[in-house]
Amino acid sequence: MLTFNSFGPAERLHTAIRRRAPQVAAAVVRDDETGLSHVRITYRQAGPLTADWDGTAYRWRHGDGPYESLPADPEQAADAIAAELGVRIEHP
Repeated sequence: MLTFNSFGPAERLHTAIRRRAPQVAAAVVRDDETGLSHVRITYRQAGPLTADWDGTAYRWRHGDGPYESLPADPEQAADAIAAELGVRIEHP
């Protein structure tokens, strides 16, 4: 059962990605060691990419590379991810 408390930053980003760039594969994954959630993203040959919340903004990385900053707003972060991947953004 999904509760308000279980809908955190990773879930908000996942929802924004699915709405803004539905052709991108995205899944919320919980880290067994830390218990924190992140979003795993793939699109065509790109990925898997990891996006998560650092407490003040979203960030993402390719593989084990360094994290790159994303906007704090999940919709803007989803748009930035889509643009980086070359995905057409859906506008409601």
